[in-house]
Amino acid sequence: MAKKVSLEEYEKNQNKKESKQNPEHKNKLLLPLEILIVLFGCSLICIVILLLNKGNNNSSSNNSEIERLKNNLNSQKEISESYKEDLDRLIGDKDVDYIEDKLDFFDESVVYVIEGFGNYYYSYDCMMQKVGNNQFTYWAYNPEAAQDAGYRAGGC
Repeated sequence: MAKKVSLEEYEKNQNKKESKQNPEHKNKLLLPLEILIVLFGCSLICIVILLLNKGNNNSSSNNSEIERLKNNLNSQKEISESYKEDLDRLIGDKDVDYIEDKLDFFDESVVYVIEGFGNYYYSYDCMMQKVGNNQFTYWAYNPEAAQDAGYRAGGC
């Protein structure tokens, strides 16, 4: 049996059928929006993976840097201990001021005349700079006695 349909209902049914059959009638922005959402999700996942990998690489490079610095610190401590032992051996039971005064006294009160270097006298440091690692013979004077013996102050 046939069903009685009004003209309005018939038009509504026809519009529904047309919209189902005609996919062009869909919103045209829906497909680009879906693509944009997918690309954004992929980008977000890639960024998270990169950050995780970078954190792991920094951690391992930081650990190797820490180990290198610890080794450097240990070697510096060993060198420092060696210098301290040498200083204790040189100073003995005297204090640093006593040793410094003693060295200043020798620098001011003793000069050296080196055989084969002319009629000049030199301080100890200057004498060692002049002769280097070579063998040499010297005479030690106080500055006044060296001047009285005809020697003049030599330059380095």
